[in-house]
Amino acid sequence: MIFAVLEYLESVSSWLAPWTWSWWFIVLWLVVNCAPMWLAIYKNKRSGWKEERDRKYEPFARIDYKDWSYALALITHCWSIPRFFLGWSLFFFGCLGSAFWCIGADPFNLPEWRVKMVRITCFISSYLALPV
Repeated sequence: MIFAVLEYLESVSSWLAPWTWSWWFIVLWLVVNCAPMWLAIYKNKRSGWKEERDRKYEPFARIDYKDWSYALALITHCWSIPRFFLGWSLFFFGCLGSAFWCIGADPFNLPEWRVKMVRITCFISSYLALPV
């Protein structure tokens, strides 16, 4: 099934951007998005639960380390970097939108209609960022 999808993407890449769905782009995409999790798994081999060490510091011990896997990171972290940038973009949209409504007015003494527009802008940007 996955090979059929990849084969289809290869066939449409002539009218799509030629580099977009090539095998190398997909591999690069997965490696770049999964590399932070793979590095955490590799570096934290000693983070697993050890009775003699972690009984004293139980609230801070990692009990989920046994559930980490390199293969699962491919699924769970495939979209982490785009989601990160989208979340920050929406945050900055809220800030810039609020600054826009304050242009030409004292930001500490805004008329009520501007305060309402700032609240609406922040509401929209925060609720768009919520599922991200």
